[in-house]
Amino acid sequence: MTAFVRDGQDRVLLIHRTDNDLWALPCGAQEFGEYIAETVVRETKEANRH
Repeated sequence: MTAFVRDGQDRVLLIHRTDNDLWALPCGAQEFGEYIAETVVRETKEANRH
């Protein structure tokens, strides 16, 4: 699951990957029983904490 998130100023949320030193959209795996929308929200929150 990959999220494309923009704020009120049209800035895009990116994460800085430590494995390849590149910037990327927040992404992650959907957990069993989780709705897609829940996955996007969770992964975006997790990306925003780092």
